[in-house]
Amino acid sequence: MDDATGKVPYDLFRQQEDAQGYFLLLRQVMSGHGIPVALYHGDHGVFERCKREPESLEEQLEEKRKPTQLGRLMEELGIISIAVLFLFHSITMLSPMPEESCLG
Repeated sequence: MDDATGKVPYDLFRQQEDAQGYFLLLRQVMSGHGIPVALYHGDHGVFERCKREPESLEEQLEEKRKPTQLGRLMEELGIISIAVLFLFHSITMLSPMPEESCLG
């Protein structure tokens, strides 16, 4: 669901929740609506690595965890990742406000 418009920009139903499904979903959303500013999502491993998973030596030295494939895509596109509790198998996107609706 798009927070700015309250509309669902694209629906995708799959048998399981996985990174490929989110890649397909983002591809369709971006092709029709552009790159979202942020994605609110549940605590699923496709977005962020599990905090209980031990850090590699490289991660410990850099003091930063390596992102998942989807997390890396979001970083490269400048999409803010916002993990929230109790979001059931969906994502909410925050798109930029249209220029005509900006106050000024």
